[in-house]
Amino acid sequence: MDLNEKFKHFADEEYESIDTVKDSIFHGKKADYFAFDRSWILEVKFLETDRRIQLNDFINDLADNDPDLPVFFGTVSVERLIEKHKNPILIRNILCNRFARNLEALLRKADKQILETKNVIDGHNTIGVVVILNERNDFHDQKFIYQEISRLLHKVDEKGAFERENIQAVWYIHEYKENNKKQCFSTFLIGPTANFDSVKSLADLLNMDWINYNGYTFSI
Repeated sequence: MDLNEKFKHFADEEYESIDTVKDSIFHGKKADYFAFDRSWILEVKFLETDRRIQLNDFINDLADNDPDLPVFFGTVSVERLIEKHKNPILIRNILCNRFARNLEALLRKADKQILETKNVIDGHNTIGVVVILNERNDFHDQKFIYQEISRLLHKVDEKGAFERENIQAVWYIHEYKENNKKQCFSTFLIGPTANFDSVKSLADLLNMDWINYNGYTFSI
């Protein structure tokens, strides 16, 4: 069972699936789950699924136009491609910027789904959480992803309002294998529109539920 399937099984047992809600009518795209007596709204995004095709197509286009990219046959990791480039720092920055745009689009979509859900239940004081699942060991390290998510949550429009005001926190879960050893991370990144202490206390409960469900220890 992959991470995406495993989290769905976990969430279906622990939370209220919004697909099963009978007392509200949703006209737009809604979020995935309610938690804590509908005081929290969870929207689940699969980072690998949402960006794999886009990133691969981008790299292929880059290879067609960049004479400094090495020629490989068959499947090659992004990290190896970067290492073999004549200017690895430049190519890494290009790919990271591309990934950041994909992550921004993911949060933008999630923000709209959470807002639609809040509008239907008249719950504008509810906590909106985006669950981001990642099951790949990419060239993006944890620090880069945390910094990018924080930057996007703090981003404001021309009027000074937070662009992702409906997202109070991001729950980032990353699992992958390295040297035949499973690496697991589960972290909450709390945004500027949240009450930090109250969100953190309940976020810790969600983290512990997830750890107990899996039966092993996470780096938190």
